[in-house]
Amino acid sequence: MKHRPYPSYINAESLWTDSIPSQWDIKQVKHLFSLGRGRVIAETELDHDGKYPVYSSQTQNDGCMGYIKSYDFDCEQLTWTTDGANAGTVFLRNGKHNCTNVCGTLKPINNDGFSLRFYLHALSYITQFYKRPDTNGAKIMNGEMAVIKVPSPPIQEQNKISEFLDRETAKLNTLITKQEKLIELLQEKRQAIISHAVTKGLDPNVRMKDSGVEWLGMVPEHWEVLKGKKLFDIAKRIAGKLGYDVLSITQKGIKVKDVTSGDGQLSMDYSKYQLVQEGDFAMNHMDLLTGFVDISKFNGVTSPDYRVFKLKDKFKSLPEYYLFILQNCYTEKLFFPYGQGSSQLGRWRLPTEAFNYFNYPSPPYEEQLKIVQFLKDHISRIDTLITKSESSIELAKEHRTALISAAVTGKIDVRDYA
Repeated sequence: MKHRPYPSYINAESLWTDSIPSQWDIKQVKHLFSLGRGRVIAETELDHDGKYPVYSSQTQNDGCMGYIKSYDFDCEQLTWTTDGANAGTVFLRNGKHNCTNVCGTLKPINNDGFSLRFYLHALSYITQFYKRPDTNGAKIMNGEMAVIKVPSPPIQEQNKISEFLDRETAKLNTLITKQEKLIELLQEKRQAIISHAVTKGLDPNVRMKDSGVEWLGMVPEHWEVLKGKKLFDIAKRIAGKLGYDVLSITQKGIKVKDVTSGDGQLSMDYSKYQLVQEGDFAMNHMDLLTGFVDISKFNGVTSPDYRVFKLKDKFKSLPEYYLFILQNCYTEKLFFPYGQGSSQLGRWRLPTEAFNYFNYPSPPYEEQLKIVQFLKDHISRIDTLITKSESSIELAKEHRTALISAAVTGKIDVRDYA
């Protein structure tokens, strides 16, 4: 359906549009809403028997971090995230609820001639133009929100626009949800294929034996089970000088870090970092929750706290096969029972001794080759489907943003929408 524009427009001095329909007005947020703020509510205050939601800066679960037995608000109002990665995200809240100190509140000054759902859509679009960079991501504090200019159409048009956007964005949200669910199922299938292939092999009729390892269970009878110290040599070679690429171990692989941007945690002296050669395994074993392992495609240096190692015998052991196993150990949290530290602080590490004595399935070299090729073929097909779903989600989100933008700025006239 093609939407027509309004018959006439007037100039508008704002960051989000250059014109608005001639019968619209523009007002500052502080002239429409009473601004407030939530309070500090620690996770330790959450109560399984609580009945009143606590909304925080997160966007998952509609921003609800849990429940308590009391409430600070009993009304219908908008809230927004004041700072952090989700700064500027706007929600509509109803009934008895609570907000943490990273939530600003917007309660209508006068409910007559006012559609909260219209301003939910309008501010969801407009706040992106007013976020300022911050060390935690971004900020829009109360003073900044108060002076943001927003469109103010007649109430009948506010209602028509909100009805139009509610219906049209619901369709797009349903599409996005379906694609996200499909990606989740594809990722589960991907992981199941990897886990089965590297631990059980490809022959469904092969004779099996008990590996004697709890996480491994039954393995093909002709496979060995080898400890890490039989398979890998740990290398600790300090660079001793500057000039190397700095390598970062991420869950999407090993990447060359842009040390000029100042992003992330940076060392003042990279000469104390350890060398990584192309083909080395590099592993962030200091954090088994968010760390990862990969084979480096680069020569460079990485943190001296990480673990760099090679296979002892590349004629009997295929690097790609053992990479699948090692990454599976992170994804399935197989290293986790052998860790030490504090998982609550994100520092659940795999000590060297545990790494050396961890048991790995070890099929003959030719079988490793077949397993790796099988996995590459199947994973490639699954990843192609995931990429298509991700593209569909991105297009739906872009269309949703464009639709909201056009409607709340008056670029399209939906007064006859039914």
